[in-house]
Parts: sequence; C-alpha cells; structure tokens
Amino acid sequence: MPKIAIYKSEREAGLAKMIQANASIAYTTRLEDTKLSQQALHNLFKSSGADLTEDQIDLFYLNTILVTTGWNKNDDVFDRLEVWASRYTPIHKQFNLEHDQSKIIGHMTTAKAVNDEFLAIADDTSIDDLPEKFHILTGAVIYRHLSDPEANSEIETIIEEIERSEWYVSMECLFTGFDYAVTAANGEQRVIPRDETTAFLTKHLRAYGGDGKYDDFTVGRCLRNITFSGKGLVRKPANPESIIFNEKVSAFKASIANLGYITSSSYNTKEKTMANENKDTEKDTQVQVLTERLNQLNNELTSARETIKNFESSATTAKITSLESELSAKSEEVTSLKTEISNLTASVSDLTKKVSDAETRASAAEAELKTLNAAKVTVERIALLVGKNAPEDEAKSIVELFQDKDDAAFATIVNIFASKWVAPTQPTNTTASTNNSTPNVVVENKGVVVPDETNRAEASRIAMAKAFEDMFCQPVENTEIGD
Repeated sequence: MPKIAIYKSEREAGLAKMIQANASIAYTTRLEDTKLSQQALHNLFKSSGADLTEDQIDLFYLNTILVTTGWNKNDDVFDRLEVWASRYTPIHKQFNLEHDQSKIIGHMTTAKAVNDEFLAIADDTSIDDLPEKFHILTGAVIYRHLSDPEANSEIETIIEEIERSEWYVSMECLFTGFDYAVTAANGEQRVIPRDETTAFLTKHLRAYGGDGKYDDFTVGRCLRNITFSGKGLVRKPANPESIIFNEKVSAFKASIANLGYITSSSYNTKEKTMANENKDTEKDTQVQVLTERLNQLNNELTSARETIKNFESSATTAKITSLESELSAKSEEVTSLKTEISNLTASVSDLTKKVSDAETRASAAEAELKTLNAAKVTVERIALLVGKNAPEDEAKSIVELFQDKDDAAFATIVNIFASKWVAPTQPTNTTASTNNSTPNVVVENKGVVVPDETNRAEASRIAMAKAFEDMFCQPVENTEIGD
C-alpha cells in the first residue's frame, strides 16, 4: 500500500489512519457497449500496436471505460495531467469479481486515451492540446474455461448477465498523495497544494468524513501519482447514491492557487486560527532565535565598549572617542531591534516582514561589530608600540604593515622593534658628507645607522625592512648603511 505524508493538523484531527487506509479507491461505471462496436474497438486497439486475437473460444472479450477525467460524485478529482501520465498503467492488471482478489476472472489487455467521441488521442499530443475531459478505454478478457465445473458454470452465467447489461465495472487505483480541488460559489475552480499550512482542509473532505464544504467553497480530493491497479466486476450497489457513472463526471479545469485564495474572504475566526497555527509556531521560533542572537550581540558590544573605555593613551584618545560614538549608535540600534521583536510577538499577522527586517539589521550590527573589533585591535597595537617609545607615525606604519599577523606573531614583531626605540642619546660617531648630504649617526644597535631627526621617517622604513628581513629571511651580516 502506498504511503501518504501525514501533517500535524491531520494527526490532531485523528485522520492519520484513515488517510493511509484510503490510499486506493474504486470507481464504478455501468458495463455496456452502447456507443462502440467491437470491430471499432478492435481497430482502435490494433492501431495502437496491441496484439489482439479475438474469437478465442476460452476467452470472453469486453471493452469498458475505466476512468474519466474530472470531478466525480464522491468529490474525487482525476486531474487530466495525472490521468494522461498513468494512461498505460492498467495494461496486464487483474480483472476480479466483486473486488475479491482471490477471485481473478481475467485481466486487462489494452488501454487507450480517447475523447468524448471515442476517438484515440495521439501519444504525441501536447499537454496544452489535451481535452479537459477524456477517458481511458480498456480492453479486457474473462477466462471462460475453468477446471472447476461449478466455477465454469458461474462464469457462463455472469457472461450472459453482462450481455444483458446487468453488471458494472469498478476501477481500482492507488495514489501516493493528493491536493485540494476547490470550487467557488461562482463556479471558479482552483487547486490548492496540500502541505503543513493547508492540511487542516483534509477533515472537510468527504473521503475522510467531512461534508465537502469549507466556508463558501466545495472542496474535493485531487489525486496525485496515480497507478491503475485493476478492475472489478461488480453488481449494482444497493445504495444508488454510491454509484459513480462516467456521465456524472464533470470537467475540471483549474490553476494552482495558494491558501489565500480561500482564506482572504471573511470566514470563521476559529478556522482561520487553525489555518495559521503551524505558521504562527514557526514565526514564534524565529522570534526566539532572533532575540537570542540580539542578546548575544548586545553582550559583545558591551564587552567591546568596556575594553575601549579602559584604554588610556594620548596617541589613541581621538580614535577611542570615535569608537565610543559608534558603539553608542549600535547600542541604540539593538534597543530598537528589541522593540521590534516585542512588536512582532504581539502582532503575528505582520511577523514575516518584521522578522526579515530585524534579521537584516542584526546582520548589519554583527558586521559593524566585526569592524569595531578590528579597529580596537589596531588601537591596542598602536598603543603597545607607543608604549615601547615608538613614534606614533612609525607605530601606525608598523601596525598597517603587519595587520594580517595574529597576536602571537605581532608580539614577536614588537619585541624585535622594541630594541630599536631608545631614548635619544648623544651620537658616538659622526661622519660629515662632503657633498652636503644628511649626516648619519652610528648607534650601537646591530650595526644599523640611525639618521638624524630630519630623515627619521626614512630610517624607520629601513629599520622595518631590516627587521622583517631578520624575521623571515636568511641572516644578514651587520652592515653600516651609508648615504
């Protein structure tokens, strides 16, 4: 038996077992050949490539309409695209007596899609050119020669009664899902996909004990993924209302619609609440997750603000003031987001848009926090270098040059440069240039010549390059750098 997905509202309504148990249906129609001659049918099936050899003495041949597209009296809808896709599945399937699969009396041999004039519909017909209403015509045989004399006599009696139009055939089919076919009071028809948000409509279907109505709409079951699994030979049912004739099937032409098609008009508030139950739960979860994220952002922003407040450096005061201002703005934004969250919780109907806006702003706040953290690291590193007697402009250059290094690597760099920044001392050796070039002062510091103050920036650059070389390249002998 095929499995059909069961949704929350269907389980809560106690329909799970009923839905699974009703994954197959029988479709009853009178067994008679009033519109087609046997020869016409023979020619039709022969043209479709079927191998029919009639007049075999141990077979009784009959042809019936197995199914018709459209909306039947039981509010089951056979969509034309679904029927077209499954038109050949009846071939070689069983033909039983009264739907008793222990009484197989024959089998179906052919199947063909035909229009209302019983003319074959070509296999290469495009979907758009298919008629709204068409039939699946099947040929079948009943076994006349049985080893049991009593059973053989019963079959002959049945054949005589068939010829007097006293029997019916009942199509058997399986399906793995369904949607909702709805017809408005003005006759307009739509199909609403069955999912978690629409499954509350299942309890209104006649197939599951409902009355087939929802507000001002008639609701039917539009079968999906159909397989025709057999055909039963049945006597006329005792209850005439349960008979489903092909001539009672109405054409069904509908486009896909969403739940709003039937919920946008005024209807029972309780039903509307049920329709949105799952949606509200999902949005409440979104609010909770977003609130937790905003709390996390707020904590991170608070931590960053406290770290910057504890920073005391004349070289970074202006930058800290700017960062404090930005952090204040972020805090106000977080407060605003919290207010929006509160409003979202109070107004579920407007939740989707507000959650989206809040998520966007939270993402922006997170990006801003990342930028602020990077700025904080820069400020800390500049302050660290300044504390090592580095000139502020040189400290900024070093931080910018090594901004991609992690804290451990940068600490090593600071240790290397720290020995180069000493309090100003009297030069121990001065060499004057004969061409008025800037005099150099040789300092006992790994052989590096430190220029006077007028060329200090260039000397810093040379020192940084030398330090970088010491860290990452082959060792270089001490060299006195000239003009």
